[in-house]
Amino acid sequence: MEIFEIPEELQHDKVRVEQSVNQQQEFKMIGRVLRKPGLTLFSYNTVTGEMKEAAIERDIAMVFGGEVKRSTKVKIEPHCIYGQALNMKNWEKKIRKEYGDV
Repeated sequence: MEIFEIPEELQHDKVRVEQSVNQQQEFKMIGRVLRKPGLTLFSYNTVTGEMKEAAIERDIAMVFGGEVKRSTKVKIEPHCIYGQALNMKNWEKKIRKEYGDV
């Protein structure tokens, strides 16, 4: 095996070229929570600071055998935290306790 010397004029500095690529934001389900009777589902937007009752979609379907299947889903919004509380005042207390001064 022969080793050749490369003249200095032909040697180039190692230049690193990077290209920034925007990643698409993806929402993933972290878990499921059972509804507790008597509590309401609220949402808190961490960007705007808005607190409101969460939008719930209710579906009723008839399955084979004559059974009725009921399902509920929460409309997930970006930058929101969801939780159950008795009323809005109680929800504000929970958020303040968890995330500090809101």
